[in-house]
Order: sequence, then C-alpha cells, then structure tokens
Amino acid sequence: MAGNGVVLKPSPHAALSGARIARVFARAGLPEGLLGVAQGHTDVGTALVSARQVAQVRFTGSTRAGRQVGEACARGLKRSVLELGGKDAALVLADANLARASAGIAWAAFANAGQCGASVQRVLCDEPVLDELLAGLVRAARVRRLGDPLDPATEIGPLVTRDRADRVQQLVEEAVVSGATLHCGGRVSLPGLSGAFYAPAVLTGVTSAMRITREEVPGPVVLLEAAADEDELVVRANDSDAGLGASVWTSDRFKGERIARELRVGMVWMNDHLVARSAPQVPWGGVRGSGIGRARGAVALRECAEPKVVTWDPPMGTNAWWFPYDVALARAAHAVAGLRSARDADRERALREGTIPLAQTTRRWLRSLRRAG
Repeated sequence: MAGNGVVLKPSPHAALSGARIARVFARAGLPEGLLGVAQGHTDVGTALVSARQVAQVRFTGSTRAGRQVGEACARGLKRSVLELGGKDAALVLADANLARASAGIAWAAFANAGQCGASVQRVLCDEPVLDELLAGLVRAARVRRLGDPLDPATEIGPLVTRDRADRVQQLVEEAVVSGATLHCGGRVSLPGLSGAFYAPAVLTGVTSAMRITREEVPGPVVLLEAAADEDELVVRANDSDAGLGASVWTSDRFKGERIARELRVGMVWMNDHLVARSAPQVPWGGVRGSGIGRARGAVALRECAEPKVVTWDPPMGTNAWWFPYDVALARAAHAVAGLRSARDADRERALREGTIPLAQTTRRWLRSLRRAG
C-alpha cells in the first residue's frame, strides 16, 4: 500500500482466506516482513487499532464496529478508512430493458448469497413496470442453484454463519407478519451439507416502519417497491442512513446521469451493479453511514502517503521578510497583496502606492546578497 508495511486481520469467519492472501504475496516475491497476518477476534482488532506503530487503519465491517474503530483512531490521531454496511437500491425506470434489469439485479442481489458490501437490497421501480419486473426477479430467484461452493455448478452458497442466517430469517418473518408478501425463498436444508443456506427471497408490500427496510439484511433478500415517478424514486432511495452504492436502469443515459447526481451515495452504476468491485483502478467507498474514505484507485493510494514539504534556499543573503521590520517592508507587503487581487482597481492602487516601497525592499535584499558574496 504505497510502500507501507501492512498487517492484515481477516474476519475470524474467513481465517483461511487471510492465510491464502499471505501465501499469494509470498509467492509473488514480496519482501519478508512487509505483510503480516494477525488472526483472531475483536481483541486482536482492538490491539491493532490501539498499537502505537500503526499509522492508519483500513476497516471493512458493520456500521456499529466501524464507528468504534473510527472513535479509537480519532483518539490516537490516526487516519482511518472505513468501508461499512450498505442498503443499496436499484432504480428501474419505465424505459429500462426489463429483461436485462431483472437478470442484472438478481445477480447483484443474490451473488455471494447476498453478502457483498454493495449487494442490491431494495429495488425501486416506476409503477407501470412493477408486475413485469416482479415476475422477472421471482423467476430468476427460483432457478438459482444452491449447494457446495466448491461445485462449479453452484450459484448460491451458504451464509457465513448460522447467526447470520437466523438474522435474515427473523427480519423476513417480521416483515411478513407486518403485511409484506414473500413471493419465494427462505431457510433451506440441503442433504449432505451442513451450511446455513437461505434460498433467494423476493418481498413486496414492505413499509418504512419495518426493520427490513431500514436495517442491512446480510443475505440474498431483495425488496421490491413501486414509485409514482422518478422524483419519488430518488427521494425513497435517499431515505436511508447508508450511502454505499446504487444503480440506475434506463435506456436514457442523460436521464440516468441526472438521477445519479441526485443520489446520496459513493458509487452509482448504470445498467449494472457491483461493477467496480473487481476493478482495482476504480475507487470504492460510500458516504454517510456507509463509511469514510475510499479503497482502491489512485485516491486510495494517496490516502496511504503522508505529504512532506522540502524546500531549498540559496545559502547567501537574507530574505526580504526577515528582520528588521520597517515602514518600507510593511508597505511593500501591502503592495504585493494588492497586486495579487483579481480587481483592476486594487492592482492599480498597489502599483501607484507600492512602487517605491517595493524598490526600497528589493535594494536592501540586493545589498545583502552583495555582502554575502
């Protein structure tokens, strides 16, 4: 990371992934000692954040944990880049290619079992396309193949923990009890596999009073809502504490760009979603409750470097603004400020009133150079 040594602390639920990353860098020839891996739980993370030798913390996790990390870094006057939770919305306009939108949103909502940081969790569409879009999403959800992640034919693997699956199930059941409609999906068991599997789910009829519309759902669940017009789509998409990513599905690029500017998120994709996740040159990150700073891209590398100013002055003479002070120096400084003004009247006044003081100050500086020589 811009020449810095790195200590990687992977999630305790993905410890082997962290170890594999270290092996890849070692095989690539990274000098020994530049990358370390610290396995463990919250206590290890707390120790790393608090360590005096750590100059910057780059954290990926929940909003609650990210707030704690940010507070600890602030106390230690350390930089922090926080990539936190999202509640990404996909906005489908009436002129969108609905076949592409259904396929793309289904992938962005259900890939990795809906556990990507910017997985689609809400779909907001124009009222006229609601029925067709619902049919497309339900059809795409029902044909997904759940199974062993090591099987190339598997499309949906298990959630990372059973606690996560329990949380997804609880949020969905609460919504259904409160009046939402579950069209497909739910907790499933697969013969011979012990993972926490959850089949892709599509819900309609959700309201802002339901927890499922406000809180991050860490699984393959998507909520479909209709809006009266494009302005309402934007308002409802922005009605969230999170601000990671969003997508706009439309055939009109200029309309899509206008809507993208109005969305309060860190990333907007048009006719796709999660597209920048594997593009290292594209910055990744959100605003508001979704974090601070950016991962990947040139801006991320610049955040890993501390600017340092080094100047050089010839070792002779004395600068004009050094002691001693006198009236000529004060008037010359005032004239320089006036000459830098954008207004013609200020520059003319500076030339009229400051020519002599500037000449006197310049003469004194030249004399100091002559004495030094």
